[in-house]
Amino acid sequence: MNIEYGSAMNLAQNIKAIAFDGDDTLWHDLEAFIAAEGRFAEITSAYDPDEDPAAALLKTQRKNLQIFGFGVKGFTLSLLETAMQVTRHQIRAEELNELLDLGVQMMQQPIEIIDEVPAVLEQLGKRFRIALITKGDLFHQEAKVARSGLEWAFDHVEIVTAKNEDTYRTIIARMGLQPHEFMM
Repeated sequence: MNIEYGSAMNLAQNIKAIAFDGDDTLWHDLEAFIAAEGRFAEITSAYDPDEDPAAALLKTQRKNLQIFGFGVKGFTLSLLETAMQVTRHQIRAEELNELLDLGVQMMQQPIEIIDEVPAVLEQLGKRFRIALITKGDLFHQEAKVARSGLEWAFDHVEIVTAKNEDTYRTIIARMGLQPHEFMM
């Protein structure tokens, strides 16, 4: 779609609220998952070097999304389940405990704000209502928002299980906005 500058400026004039995701938009999150997956691969590949632990983990995670949802807790349960599968239940209890500890550490890790985020939120907050719409486990996401120190910036916070058209329509209505007044 090609929007000319004047049309884009008209669209921007209608915006009353801007929403942001939390993980890897406002604060770093992905690195912890990558590190945990790496350690998982180190542990499990010792049992069967021909097994692709990353592919097995991804398959388990996709299956478990419908059961455990999105986030660290579901990821940790998928780590444990996959570790037992790929090692044919030969994995040692100490190694399972190490994988569980990775999940606990991820749940408690300090929030590292992405550079310039506070300044951007402050500037945008002078002109727009600012919302946080993030997906995942309610308890964990609430804790991350609190630990981020960015609560001051948000006029509205939503923690959702899915990001789809219905979800956004509901949030936009709850905020008292029309779709053309909202930007994510």
